[in-house]
Amino acid sequence: MPIYEYECEACGAAQEVIAHRGQEPPPCAACGASRLRRKVSTFAVGTSRDPDVFCDKYPERCTKCPAKTELCPLPE
Repeated sequence: MPIYEYECEACGAAQEVIAHRGQEPPPCAACGASRLRRKVSTFAVGTSRDPDVFCDKYPERCTKCPAKTELCPLPE
């Protein structure tokens, strides 16, 4: 489930909520108001180009690191 960030329109307090998409936000934890506005949030994306993830997941293919050599944890 995603973590949504909300800001209370009444008091300005920010809070994070783990919720299903489309679910109504809970009342403000600080003041109890129900006027929460969802904020635009940043997010992270993983990739198998990360040498640690790639080499752990595919050890049989880890003879040559897919990352730049200065980032590769494997000996050459």
